[in-house]
Amino acid sequence: MHLSSTLLHTVKPYVSEALIGKKSFADILEVASFLPEKLTTFFGFECPLGSREPISDFLLRISAKPYGRETLARKYAREAIPQQWYVHPAWQKVEAFTRAWRDRGSALYLEADDIWLEFDIHQNRSEAIPVPSFFFGLPGAKENAASRKSAGEVIKIGLESISGRPLRPATLHLMARIENALPQGARIFQV
Repeated sequence: MHLSSTLLHTVKPYVSEALIGKKSFADILEVASFLPEKLTTFFGFECPLGSREPISDFLLRISAKPYGRETLARKYAREAIPQQWYVHPAWQKVEAFTRAWRDRGSALYLEADDIWLEFDIHQNRSEAIPVPSFFFGLPGAKENAASRKSAGEVIKIGLESISGRPLRPATLHLMARIENALPQGARIFQV
């Protein structure tokens, strides 16, 4: 079963067309029709402020547990996501991260809690392939205390898996400055 079925039966009847119009919801359903329902237990909508047009973006969280990572990781995600989407560089980066995320020997396996895919539906209507913005999450403070890697190290590993090359020294320096500038108790939530 695909995520579009869940949206159609459990969300659409309760969402005002003044908030998400018919066309916008149809565009969201089109993207969701390719995504397995088992991929996520958390999804949302993002409506632009100050707009009178009833449009929305669509986002979903894919958590490491219970099923998200494994569903996305099957054969490097090619069973979960349509194979033709992988011609796009953004999806190739999702696949590269997922490959590292499912590797039990990778720090990302232990340290990256989730990923988010956000589809800017109203901006990408002309795209033949839905192109997501991609984010990965770091563990919370309790989990981080027992963590083997610092947030900076996990971010570095994640970004290098996406780019396929080492980060530049200037980027590493900037990341260290950002991490050191965080106030007491603050944490980096998503990258």
